[in-house]
This record gives sequence, C-alpha cells and structure tokens, in this order.
Amino acid sequence: MKRVACIEFKANNPTKGHLKDFCKLKEDPDDPGVSSLRYFIEILNSYDDGTKQNLKEKFEHADKMVKCIVLYISNEPNKSKILEYKGDQLKENRYED
Repeated sequence: MKRVACIEFKANNPTKGHLKDFCKLKEDPDDPGVSSLRYFIEILNSYDDGTKQNLKEKFEHADKMVKCIVLYISNEPNKSKILEYKGDQLKENRYED
C-alpha cells in the first residue's frame, strides 16, 4: 500500500500545544515525497473568539506544508463551521447542517 495523505486528528482543543502532532506530519527525510497531502484536523464541540485566538497561536507552529482545519460541530442548526488556517488567519466557511 502507498500512503496518499498524512492526517492527524485532535478533539476539543487540549490545553497542550500541538507541536508533537505537527512533528508527526513533517516529511520523513528517509522517505521524501511519500505524500504531499498533510492535514491537521481539530474537531470542536464549543467555539468562541477565545478558542479562535488560542488555535491561531497553536497553528503558528505548523509547517507551511500542513493544512490546518477546524471542524466546529454544533447541536444548533446553522451554527456549525469549517475553519481553515491560512497565513496567520483562521478563515470561517459556514456549511449547511
């Protein structure tokens, strides 16, 4: 089997940073080019401006090759969001529940 993507999942924004997780997503020097698709996905069940700022600070340590995505899943209709870290910003994209 050939690896197509490297994906790391986290849930509920743990207080520790994500450096260990980002290290797992770095390219392996012994096997370069194995996969250029690298994703860090954070799944949340609560979200506010403090959460957004906290995640931005954590994502600053991600390698530029890692795509950081946040999935906020709400029980309330039309509150769920997908956020993508680009540059130094978390950009919100709403989706239909």
